[in-house]
Amino acid sequence: MTGEVKIIVSSDTSQLKANKTWDDANIHFRDYRAHTLILNDDNIYYIIIENTTIEANSLLIEADAWKIEKSKPVDTEKEVLSIEFRFIPKIEK
Repeated sequence: MTGEVKIIVSSDTSQLKANKTWDDANIHFRDYRAHTLILNDDNIYYIIIENTTIEANSLLIEADAWKIEKSKPVDTEKEVLSIEFRFIPKIEK
């Protein structure tokens, strides 16, 4: 699913700063409980969604995240990044 992502809260602002927005982000189903969050600046995160709130035209998502290093397996033993972000899906008409 493609759309706009705006970071509301981040436990590590050196990785993801509050109020940062990506216009062409992608959330992709990964497995039973995880997703991949691909930001249009080539930052890729493995996320486990903890809470979702449906708002007018967007989703408010709270998730635990781990940055994915290209060609390496996801290491969830590394420190978790807690994020809250708004996702506004692009709906093709």
